[in-house]
Amino acid sequence: MKLLRVIQEGAFERVGGVETKSVNIRVITATNRDIKKEVEQKKFREDLYYRLNVFTVQLPPLRERVLDLPLLANALIVKESPEMKLSVGALEIIQRYEWKGNIRELQSVIKRAVLLSQSEKRSIIHIKDLPEELSAKSIVSSTIEEKILESMRRKQFSRSAISETADELGGLNRGTVSEYFRGECFRIFVEHQFDLNAAVQTIAGASQPEVAEKVEKRLREFLRNATENVVFSDSLESIKASSKPKYKNLALRYHPSLDAIIEAFYQKKWSLD
Repeated sequence: MKLLRVIQEGAFERVGGVETKSVNIRVITATNRDIKKEVEQKKFREDLYYRLNVFTVQLPPLRERVLDLPLLANALIVKESPEMKLSVGALEIIQRYEWKGNIRELQSVIKRAVLLSQSEKRSIIHIKDLPEELSAKSIVSSTIEEKILESMRRKQFSRSAISETADELGGLNRGTVSEYFRGECFRIFVEHQFDLNAAVQTIAGASQPEVAEKVEKRLREFLRNATENVVFSDSLESIKASSKPKYKNLALRYHPSLDAIIEAFYQKKWSLD
């Protein structure tokens, strides 16, 4: 009752005192419970609820604030280690997790990830640094190629772009990134009806001549390697049989593109001249 009076009138008497004192205060309260339900169940005083409930701010749980997660995660990382960064793959997993423990759970996950990264003398948090319940949610395979191509473009297809992209995407194998990039080059080349220049422009995603030059060099290498077993005097079946090693590490979704490239080259529909 004394608390109700302070909130309602801003007045109180000290213990043992007789003088009424006035105070100008604002009361801010927070809870993770449904207070209306608590009032209905007589677990929370109704008169206190109505005195406190002047202006209500509903803060949604962390799992409903996906756009806030990168900012929160990076702020927590900087607090632990200013030079540390979060890989694209790890961030994607963090954004898909439910976070039942809200910000405290996120803080614990970040602390753990920073410690594991530092133990391996890395400055990038990988997927493997996240707890098992998070890391089990790996990158959606249908978007890997898009992420790899976007990362390569940002790095302007430099010599270290493959390795840096592997780290950025959460510690993927360098060979995996390389093969996905090769597959994307094949797919785009076929989509552009074996037009080398058009394929280069699409892969590069930029108008800078030096970037397009790097991409063209890479694409020519891929195509030259893909068709090195083509002997025009042999049958197409025998050529495909001898070219099987070219498919070994290539993702299955790109096999039709490689088939089309070899077949079109054999039929002299395109060349590197």
